[in-house]
Amino acid sequence: MPLILIIEDHPALARLYRTVLERDGYRVALAADGEAGIEAARREHPDLVILDLLLPGMPGTQVARLLYQEGIFPNTPLIITSGLDAEQTDRTGESLNASAVLVKPFGLDAMQAAIREALDSRNPGAAQE
Repeated sequence: MPLILIIEDHPALARLYRTVLERDGYRVALAADGEAGIEAARREHPDLVILDLLLPGMPGTQVARLLYQEGIFPNTPLIITSGLDAEQTDRTGESLNASAVLVKPFGLDAMQAAIREALDSRNPGAAQE
């Protein structure tokens, strides 16, 4: 089962995402801030990262750039989430080569579809049923 790393500072959202994704059969690791997310990515070697842009201490853009420098990306798909306006979030997602951008509030079905698409494009022919 693919491992998804969720870097999200709102505990209720992180738990909701984890519950839904575990129900879908994914393994899930959580990190509540950028530094913890970087450490988790190094330790866990996730198959996909969901990254909130607005994190305490270290913004998500800096987290993504550091993970690129360390070689985590581009081999691992990145999904950006943010409460910023859609246009700004889309530009940021494009600059970070994100597989998908989800502007909060978004439906869980949109998140699930973005995850499936990102994982399928990484491993053609290995789609989850």
